[in-house]
Amino acid sequence: MEQKLTLRFRILFFSIAVFFLTALTLAIAYIPLYVLPFKLLLVFVWIVAFPLVLAFAYDFLLIEGKLSVKKVLLVTLSVVIVSTALIQGAIAIVTPSWSFSVSTDKTAYKYLEENVTVTVILKNTGFITHSFTSGLSDPVLVSISFREYFGTGVWYSPFHENATDFSIGPSSSLERHFTWNQTSMLSQREIELGKYFVTAFIPETKPDISLGFDNLFRAWTSFNITSS
Repeated sequence: MEQKLTLRFRILFFSIAVFFLTALTLAIAYIPLYVLPFKLLLVFVWIVAFPLVLAFAYDFLLIEGKLSVKKVLLVTLSVVIVSTALIQGAIAIVTPSWSFSVSTDKTAYKYLEENVTVTVILKNTGFITHSFTSGLSDPVLVSISFREYFGTGVWYSPFHENATDFSIGPSSSLERHFTWNQTSMLSQREIELGKYFVTAFIPETKPDISLGFDNLFRAWTSFNITSS
C-alpha cells in the first residue's frame, strides 16, 4: 500500500512538473519580443527544467516505479492536453477582444448642409471587463475628409487631450454620436459634391506623437454628397 501511495505521489509530482513545463512553453510562445529579457529568462528556466523532468521520469517512474515507457508517455500526453486546454481557455478569457466600427445614417446625402450623423461603437467582445486608456477625455475623435484631400480633414469632432481610463463590461459597448452639418472648418474651402471619408479613432497616450498617428482603435467608412 505504501509503495502504491509513493508511486501515485510520484505520478502526481511528475504531472505537476509537466503542467509547469507546458505553461512555460505557452508563455514563451505568447510573450511579445519587446519584453525580450523576460522571455529569455523563461527560456533559460525551461532549458534547466526540461532535463530535470526527464531525469525524474526516468529515475522515479521508469526505474524505481517500474512503469512502462508507454504509461509514462500516456501520462505526459494527457497532462499536456489538459494543461494546454486549461491555459488556452484562461488566455482566451483574460485577453481583450474588441470590435470598433464607424457608420453614417446614410450612404448618400442629396443636399448640401444636410446633417450627417456619425455613429462610433466600441464593443467588448471578450468574456470579462476590459479597460483601456485613451489620450482623449471623450475618448473618440472623428475626422471627415474630402476624397481629393484624404488625410486633411474638412471637419473633426471637438476633443480634449487628457489621458482617461475607460472600462467596458463583456458584451457591452461604448457608443458615441456626432453630427456634421456639412460646413468646413477650413475657411478657404467650401463643401463640394463628391465622396467623403469618415475616420474614427481612439488615440494612445503618447505626448510625443501627433494625434491620430498612433491609435488604440481605428475605423473608417465613406459617404457621398450628391445633387438633388
